[in-house]
Amino acid sequence: MNLNKIISELKRITFVVPRLPVRAQIEVTNRCNLSCKMCLKLEEGTYKDIAFENFESIMEQLSGIQILDLTSWGEPLLHPNFVEMVAYTSRKGIEPHFATNGTLLDAKMQKELIDAGIKGIIFSIDVVGRKSGEFFGHPPSKKVLDNLESLLKFREGKTPRVSISTCLYEGFADDLFGVVEYAGMHGVDGVNILRVDIGSSGEIKRYSWEEEQEILKEAGEIGKKAGIKVWSMFEAYRGYRKWVYRDRYLCPQTYDSIYITHEGDVVPCCKLSKLKMGNLFENNLSEIWLGDKFCSFRKNQLDYCGKCDIFKYRYKEWSELERNILC
Repeated sequence: MNLNKIISELKRITFVVPRLPVRAQIEVTNRCNLSCKMCLKLEEGTYKDIAFENFESIMEQLSGIQILDLTSWGEPLLHPNFVEMVAYTSRKGIEPHFATNGTLLDAKMQKELIDAGIKGIIFSIDVVGRKSGEFFGHPPSKKVLDNLESLLKFREGKTPRVSISTCLYEGFADDLFGVVEYAGMHGVDGVNILRVDIGSSGEIKRYSWEEEQEILKEAGEIGKKAGIKVWSMFEAYRGYRKWVYRDRYLCPQTYDSIYITHEGDVVPCCKLSKLKMGNLFENNLSEIWLGDKFCSFRKNQLDYCGKCDIFKYRYKEWSELERNILC
């Protein structure tokens, strides 16, 4: 890790707002070729790609960004200019990353993306062995697993970093364990376990907090035996992080990151897509990032994020002093 990244991480865990964000996420498309029950559904007629010239315009304002996530609620590989976006980002000296359901990441696409300079690819996989029964997340797919295994063999060394993102649903702990075991068996670089957003579908249920802790602990042990890192919210509150996140009422992502819609709107997070802080076609990034609206959001974060189903399990009331020092 270089010095700039160390400084950025120190600012992040102490909730110091940098001069400009160091991470950004751009909604390159909200179209998807799957229809998973756990995912956010948009209204018909709202599915769009970002125009490449608009992408270029936005990128001109992102100098200083270290990592760019070219992911949103859609499948990035559906965008006809996606490889060009990766190459453009890389030429700017920014690390391009994205998440995918893996269905379109064949050998040809893998080569094009690696040649373009992709640094990180996350496969969204929720089950690897089971072929029948109910599925709330990404359905099992031999094609996706073949694409993942092909990429692991094709890449040079550890670039791009290849990881798996998976969700935990009540009644499906064995599926999660299977994903971790599979990742270790095939040399995946890591597994990120997400707490499922039960607000997305009335059918989806979650384990109790206590049950989750036991399951995540077991998943971590499986990963340790397999020689891979398994990250989850369970890990976020262990060791030194227990002090860093001791009050559990702030989201570090909103202190150094932004989410940009295909229309150029800047919002604090993909879960707050309607909470517009400004627009990059109307204002410059510095004005938005350090502006009164974003500052007010940080001071009053619980008013907007207090019911976030993914970020935390419980909250602590803020004191007026704490509110005053946050921005």
